[in-house]
Amino acid sequence: MRRPNREDHEVFGMSFLDVISCGFAAMVAILMLAKQQPEPIVLKPRTEVIKPSSVDYGRIEQLKVKVSSEASRSVELVEREIVLTQELAAAEQEVRSLSDEIGRAAMKATEKGTVDSPYDGGVPVDATHVVFVIDSSGSMRSNWAQVTAKVEQLLAIHPKVSAMQVLSDMGESLIPGYNRKWIPDTPSARKNFNQSLANMSAFSNSSPVEGIEQALRIYAPKAEKLAIYVLGDDFTGGDFEGALQNIDKLNTKNGRRTARIHAIGFPWGQGDRFSTLMREVAHRNNGVFLGL
Repeated sequence: MRRPNREDHEVFGMSFLDVISCGFAAMVAILMLAKQQPEPIVLKPRTEVIKPSSVDYGRIEQLKVKVSSEASRSVELVEREIVLTQELAAAEQEVRSLSDEIGRAAMKATEKGTVDSPYDGGVPVDATHVVFVIDSSGSMRSNWAQVTAKVEQLLAIHPKVSAMQVLSDMGESLIPGYNRKWIPDTPSARKNFNQSLANMSAFSNSSPVEGIEQALRIYAPKAEKLAIYVLGDDFTGGDFEGALQNIDKLNTKNGRRTARIHAIGFPWGQGDRFSTLMREVAHRNNGVFLGL
């Protein structure tokens, strides 16, 4: 029988001790690790208190004032809009009323066949007195029927004339018995006026300036509203500016023109001297120039 070997017992004994040692070491390590574990972290909510000194009360008051001002302005704008709306409605009503009134007046005028107006064909016809200054030179006399017809037309557009007169371009009355006098405007006087004009004869120098000056000196002071009609075809004078200055001087009283001076230019003269002069005379004296 084999005797147990001592070496076998030593091997077993060492292995057991190794196991015990390792186990003990493990337990020590576990205890040390468990002891070193950090405590759990607990999060607490942070409450921040705003110090009274950090609030801008001045800014708050400014904002309050601004808001109040804007609110007041908004109210004013609304009230203004209401007022304007009412005014607009009233204006529209007034316009409608005026339109209706104008329409009724136009209908009445149409029924009457005429409308009262101080103008006829662009020529002012509000004069109370009328003076004709007519060039009676040879070129005008050769077409006299047209001249007298034009005078009749001019008289016809003045239905409210108180008196009238007709002068040559030299300033002489062409109606016998009425030199320096007004001819009262009546139907019989107009008929006699036209007949006398058709048969008249007078010396002429083909310059209307003398006739205009005579009308302003003699007849303008005796007239309420004077209209002078100059009919001619030529101007033989040489001083345009002198003629204009003399007429301006005679036809001005207290800074205003005392008479309207109109002109009708006939095409039978030499050149455009008559139209050049009379266009400026009419312009300066609130008149109308008509070139035929």
